[in-house]
Amino acid sequence: IRRPRPGGEPSAGQARPAGGVLTALPTAPAAIAPALQGGMGGQTVVNVTFCNTTGGADTIFLSHAVNGAADTPAQYLISGQTLGANSTYVYTGTIYMAAGDVLRVKSGGGNVSFNAYSVVNP
Repeated sequence: IRRPRPGGEPSAGQARPAGGVLTALPTAPAAIAPALQGGMGGQTVVNVTFCNTTGGADTIFLSHAVNGAADTPAQYLISGQTLGANSTYVYTGTIYMAAGDVLRVKSGGGNVSFNAYSVVNP
């Protein structure tokens, strides 16, 4: 799912999974590049936004599974971070994704919407 945004950034994906459910956002398109080499080709996720839309705190999780690997603790970029009531957190660490890589998200209570934005590397 790729939607143009102001500034030319296509969306990499959106999700609002139920509490405790690890959910994959769309992967980097296979047609772009089979693997990244020195940051060339593939897709670069420039930020992931976490928005808690309720009056209670929740916890957030973000992982990057290279080539869609099974979930392991080593993949986590954020694990169990508290997100306050009615608040937003933006992860701005650069994530280079090759074809087949997967971003996974979850929240403890299911009160968080996730949005990832990316640029496609030629």
